[in-house]
Amino acid sequence: MSLADRTIGGFPVAIATSLALETLFEPRLPPYDPDRQIPEKGNVKHYQSCWINLATLYRNLMGAIPKEAQLTASPRDLVEALEHEVDVVNSVFEQEGQNACQIYFYTAQYPQLALDAQHHVVEPRSDKTPDQLAHTARWQEVLRRISPHMPSLQTVRDIIQPDRRTTSLIITHVPADLLAYPRFERLVLLESHTGKLKSRGLWYTKYHELGKEPMHTLPFYKPLLYLFGDHSLIRPTSPSLRRLILEISRQRQWTPMTQWSTVRMHLESNFPDQDFLARLFKVV
Repeated sequence: MSLADRTIGGFPVAIATSLALETLFEPRLPPYDPDRQIPEKGNVKHYQSCWINLATLYRNLMGAIPKEAQLTASPRDLVEALEHEVDVVNSVFEQEGQNACQIYFYTAQYPQLALDAQHHVVEPRSDKTPDQLAHTARWQEVLRRISPHMPSLQTVRDIIQPDRRTTSLIITHVPADLLAYPRFERLVLLESHTGKLKSRGLWYTKYHELGKEPMHTLPFYKPLLYLFGDHSLIRPTSPSLRRLILEISRQRQWTPMTQWSTVRMHLESNFPDQDFLARLFKVV
């Protein structure tokens, strides 16, 4: 199986990317699963912009082909395939979306995460296995080659900086990108794979799970992301520490919209390691 034979959906892009697009637009092709019910049909005209993490499109592309093809595909082939995915996404927003929503493709770096790790308040994930190291090296080579062909591609350092406050969508697999929400009038995550539209009240689903513990009491803030971790950038802290925070959130009746000042006050009153807490609060 080659890159050209990758699994696609109702649009001629990797299936996970197509499922996100199908939430907003009528598909151009027969859907991959004709019986699939779209979780919530969105109206693209309700949004002024859509921020798309290029690394997420690449991740979706690699996920649409078997591992054997991932390992044998040349950087040139991967660049051509990713350029095709970008072209299709642009075309869909331009034609089906009638240019109502402006697309911003970006790549992100997280230097602040490394600095915060030096203060022992967060543990970044790192590549350890040969497959992980090879995947990252391949992505870096693809990015180096594709960047000259995408002059509008933005490089984000730590957090997205829009030039104005808008109601926006974001397509990303990196929960840390959602921390840009105060810079937007409203920021809604459009999930790959599921096609779900998730406002801030549902971002607790982006924390790393803790067994089958319900986590719907957790708001989404940087210190909590550092504590609970995710599946892309940040390792979770110990289960006992996370259970303690969950217990505090339930006793204090937090919701996903609880203000940070309230969360901080409750943690200061109930958290046993105040030195750690003081260091953690400095990252906000």
